[in-house]
Amino acid sequence: MSVSAIESAPTSRVDIEAAVDRRFRLFIAKLPQAVLEKSLRLSDREALAELARSEAEAARSIEIENQEAIAEMRARAFVRVRERCELLESKDLVRILGITKQALSKRIQAGQIAVYTNQSNGRKYYPAFQIRDNKIRSVIAELISEFGVEPTDQASMNLFVQHLITKIDYSNPGEPENIVEMHTLMDDPVARRIIKREWDNKYLHGR
Repeated sequence: MSVSAIESAPTSRVDIEAAVDRRFRLFIAKLPQAVLEKSLRLSDREALAELARSEAEAARSIEIENQEAIAEMRARAFVRVRERCELLESKDLVRILGITKQALSKRIQAGQIAVYTNQSNGRKYYPAFQIRDNKIRSVIAELISEFGVEPTDQASMNLFVQHLITKIDYSNPGEPENIVEMHTLMDDPVARRIIKREWDNKYLHGR
């Protein structure tokens, strides 16, 4: 303890009681009225135990609510991706590409294939839009590199896939709206610059 802390600590019983009283008032201010009313019907010792138990349960409830919110958010993200594009499982992709699962793993680590991980259960899926003529389109590896996506980082790769299924208005001023998903424009050099700019605005510049 520092010297200043020692000097500022309560030195008399009156000061100590006042400090404890302030802390206790702050503590009970966070508790529901029903808990306080219940404590009035208990002995002093039982009341203190009840107040402490209620506070601990409230903290656990908040933690559970946070976990449930995260789980729901992950589930919604997966549903959104699944609704926007066809998702293939590993067994389907290796059959289409004519490669082994080991070869698939190496290509994923090399940043040649886009992967979406369902964070609710850890299962991996592969957007079908990256396949053409039974091959992975080279533009996928190019975009992964250009965007600075870490192939083995689930969160980063998930954002990459979510970005490519995002809808944009790809029309010139004065023209009718042309709402399309970004992955449909990957072969267009001009559109690719827009896709990259939107990525930078969202995830690099924190828009």
